[in-house]
Amino acid sequence: MNKKLIVISLLSLSFFMVGCTNNKEVKNTSANVSTQSNKAPQAQQLNNTDTTKNSTDSQGKAGGNSSSENKGTTQNSNQAAEVYQLNSNVYKNQNITINYPQITGLGDSNKQSVINELIKNDVVSYVNKNIAGDSNLTLNYIVKLQASDLLSIQYSGVASRSNSAHPSNIFYTTNIDVKNGKKLRLSDFVQVNQDLVKAFKKGQYVNFQSRYSKEQQAEIVKYVNDNISANNLIKYFNEADSLDIENVNTSSTFSYLTKDSIVISVNVPHALGDHAEFSINYKNIQRNINAKDSVLKSLIN
Repeated sequence: MNKKLIVISLLSLSFFMVGCTNNKEVKNTSANVSTQSNKAPQAQQLNNTDTTKNSTDSQGKAGGNSSSENKGTTQNSNQAAEVYQLNSNVYKNQNITINYPQITGLGDSNKQSVINELIKNDVVSYVNKNIAGDSNLTLNYIVKLQASDLLSIQYSGVASRSNSAHPSNIFYTTNIDVKNGKKLRLSDFVQVNQDLVKAFKKGQYVNFQSRYSKEQQAEIVKYVNDNISANNLIKYFNEADSLDIENVNTSSTFSYLTKDSIVISVNVPHALGDHAEFSINYKNIQRNINAKDSVLKSLIN
């Protein structure tokens, strides 16, 4: 009887120890599951943060919202589509219609207003000073250069009057220093001297709107070379880009800019088109450009 009790006691003790061991394993397993469960959300949260950061960086580059990206674009690009945009406006007065640009998105609203007023004033001033009220005139514009610091606009069209012997081909330009919000003339770009005259004489004739044959082009070039003296050209260049062609710019000389050249327009007889343009590459007038102070330095560097 005593042996049976001893055996039963030993068996009970064994079952008890096994149960404790199993409970301990269950507790350890639960603890491991709990620990892994706590770690998983932290890892997921970290991944979400990285995804958001990458998404933000991607949007910054695509949308131009990154300040460093904008800064690089502004400093390194001559083309200024990222800096400001251009919209078309129309001036109307009886039978006179002039299309002209206005800038938007410059970032400096005061400077933008000043520049837009300069452009509009040139349009109105040219009409008031030079076009008779009973004229029929439509002028269109071409933006020859839209750069971060410079804006160059060319206007052209045909003016006619009922009592006039023939219509007149109108050509003039507006050049704007965007950085400083002011209008520029030829003498602001280059030093006017005999070197500039020589470069002009060697310049490339620009066939306006591709309207002239090779024979006509040769005739225009010959007229300019044979009939306009060096001294007169210096006078014309110093007067250039004034809209007062009655009292100041009597030769109707105008200039505009491109990314690699300056183009100068001079007056010629009506039979030759009323105006003729010659392109001078910047590299051919280096001595006339003060690269340190010139507004052209962003184009010639």
